[in-house]
Amino acid sequence: MRRWFSLVLLLAACGDDGVGLFADAQWQVRCPRDLAGCSRDGENVDIFAAASDVTVSCQVDESGDSRFVRFNLSQGGQRLSIDGIETGVSGGAVVGTGCTVTVVDDSNTYVGRCGTNAPSESQPCQISGLSFIEERVEGTDMGQYGPEVVMRLTCNNITSASDPIRFRRDVYRSRTSGTEPASIRVINCDGL
Repeated sequence: MRRWFSLVLLLAACGDDGVGLFADAQWQVRCPRDLAGCSRDGENVDIFAAASDVTVSCQVDESGDSRFVRFNLSQGGQRLSIDGIETGVSGGAVVGTGCTVTVVDDSNTYVGRCGTNAPSESQPCQISGLSFIEERVEGTDMGQYGPEVVMRLTCNNITSASDPIRFRRDVYRSRTSGTEPASIRVINCDGL
């Protein structure tokens, strides 16, 4: 996965086999193509840091055949949090209706429901590729530094409560990635 060499160097410098709570995520809040007068896309956010360097929190709870996930990633005036993810113990589809995405782009906050289905008016955010990596995947750094929660996120027309007509945004990976989903990887979540 990306920047594995940097991670190895970080670990070598710390003299530790573990990284503690760590996030590797890239996203950007963008103007929807159909929103007239929207002239500013948000910053490209690229977090690759331990919880001691940026704000990272993550909790995974297990009950029967389900896992429940919530996390918060924040850097400067940018924040992405997802609460209420319910899925199987190995990941896969998001089930239930409690999943909510909150994205902060400087002073504007956008909130929308999330699930496995393609973005729609009632569920503007789609979570895909949701998995839990609990053992090392040979040939990669996945699982090498602790258990991981991995997913992709796409939002179309996520809205702000202050003005849902004018303040609508999309969430993708970055300006240069076209419509590639945002990438989220959190290592060593509590409960995993």
